[in-house]
Amino acid sequence: MRRGAAHGPKIIRIRTHAITLPLKESLTSSQLRYRTRETLLVEIEAENGVTGWGECAGPPVLLAPIVHSFYSDFLLGRDALQTDRLWHTLRTEGFRWGRRGLMVAALSGIDMALWDVKGKVLKRPCSEMMGGRAFERVPFYAVGLFFRDRPETELIPQLIDEAQGYFEQGFRGVKAQIGRNLSFDLALIRRLRENFPNATLMADAGHAYDLAEAIQVGNALADAKFAFQVDPLSPEFPDQNRILADRVPIPLYVGKWEQTRWGYQHLLQSGGVACLQLNLAFCGGPTEALRIRNLAQSFGINTIPAASGTMLHLAAALHFVTSEFRVPGRLEPTVGMMGWPVTLDPLTAQTFADGVTLDHGLASVPPGPGWGVTIHRDRLDAVCVRSQESGL
Repeated sequence: MRRGAAHGPKIIRIRTHAITLPLKESLTSSQLRYRTRETLLVEIEAENGVTGWGECAGPPVLLAPIVHSFYSDFLLGRDALQTDRLWHTLRTEGFRWGRRGLMVAALSGIDMALWDVKGKVLKRPCSEMMGGRAFERVPFYAVGLFFRDRPETELIPQLIDEAQGYFEQGFRGVKAQIGRNLSFDLALIRRLRENFPNATLMADAGHAYDLAEAIQVGNALADAKFAFQVDPLSPEFPDQNRILADRVPIPLYVGKWEQTRWGYQHLLQSGGVACLQLNLAFCGGPTEALRIRNLAQSFGINTIPAASGTMLHLAAALHFVTSEFRVPGRLEPTVGMMGWPVTLDPLTAQTFADGVTLDHGLASVPPGPGWGVTIHRDRLDAVCVRSQESGL
């Protein structure tokens, strides 16, 4: 293969690290049951010894072969600093085999690692390269209240106690899971507001409802003064968001499992969206996330990253959100509140990656170059179930 002239360090090695961690107990959302949490880390090494790290959301057993058997040939020997050019190369080569899905998820982790390399080579935090960091700390709400296998009469009091624990830890709000069934959902919404009359509450339905159900539950959320609702409708029918928004007076947050600017463009054109959520480890990576953010702002819509995974993913999301200038803008700017995956994600609690600290519901942006995250290889090896390598 012909290699172009390189002005930055060449990529000489790509490694992946599959991580699978068991949950203490089985948890469910509206459509999924979780017994383990898994992710794939991508490590890219440049010829000058600099190593960058990224993360892919999805099954490692499927993502790792895409990285090594397909994408690696278009990366090895290339200029590691040309993030835009490399993104377009990988997108073009993989377009026929996956305009959405795992091909884009694998690309996301590679792109995240390349940004880390570029930041370390240039000795700049990624937020500065994304447009300039406007904030040093970001408020967080707790993402929890997943369902358990027990009677609903026992489950709701347990979820209330769980929420109380999050507020005592200093979180600025709590996002509950709904979508189990209508009677349970309505009871949980009512009990949460009764127990926390002045708290910031949100609800995530995980695409569980048809339109009629979404209208009914959305009105209950509005009556209980929830701050916003997330993904009440199937992503297969984005036009329903507009109908729902016209019928229900509560902001609608959607998009955390959408991919590429073209997918988000269709979502935005359908209307009804109050805020876009995106997943940097899935949407196409930081390079595409910046394009999605610009696209959203052309519709007058702001974006907020939805981080689930390791401390690395969380750090990337912090760099992204603190570099955004929210539309329409004012003299006293604000930063969007993000969700911390408390209950579901043992990946976030793992100590193989340092960088993000949480204090009374506020997280500080890692100050170092790139994502500012330190990976401890000995600790990573303890939780890694499989590593692979491709090199020149």
